[in-house]
Amino acid sequence: QASLRGFQDMLIEKLGGTPKPGSQQIGDLNTGVYLQETTPDFSQGPVKNTNQSTDIALVPSNMPKDPKTQVSTALFFAAKMSAGSTGYTRNGHFNVDPKGRLVTSQGNLVLDSQNNPIQVNTTDFKVGPHGTIREGGQVVGQLNIAYAQNPNQLVKVGNDLYKLANGTLPTVQQAGVNA
Repeated sequence: QASLRGFQDMLIEKLGGTPKPGSQQIGDLNTGVYLQETTPDFSQGPVKNTNQSTDIALVPSNMPKDPKTQVSTALFFAAKMSAGSTGYTRNGHFNVDPKGRLVTSQGNLVLDSQNNPIQVNTTDFKVGPHGTIREGGQVVGQLNIAYAQNPNQLVKVGNDLYKLANGTLPTVQQAGVNA
């Protein structure tokens, strides 16, 4: 019969955590509860209309599963992180900064399909079904909607912000996904 010893048990044994003579062991002694790993849930949550043009939801349709892992694929907004690299978020609660740029709730610049900051000037804009942004009837940008075939490969780098360990995610157009 095999047994698996955890780090806590080995640490207690190493520290001399053995029963004293005359005492009765009533159970395992360990160092308490600890969190070993967390895995974000990128599945679609409920969508609620906030009546704010700066709140944008990614509502994918017909998203495939990764054929190798059977993990559900996911869509992300691309944003420029403070270090200049591209990060990804599913949080579509955006704002317009004093320079008229669309930013995440953490202040990261939301990127267009050319990886440039999106300039909207006011909060009076509309977003079409495929991420086209119109302000005053004119197209002012196209959201960079990134496609993650296996979103579990993303690494958390901040509040609601993730990055790919190596490289960048393809856009839905580059991946050939009709989301």
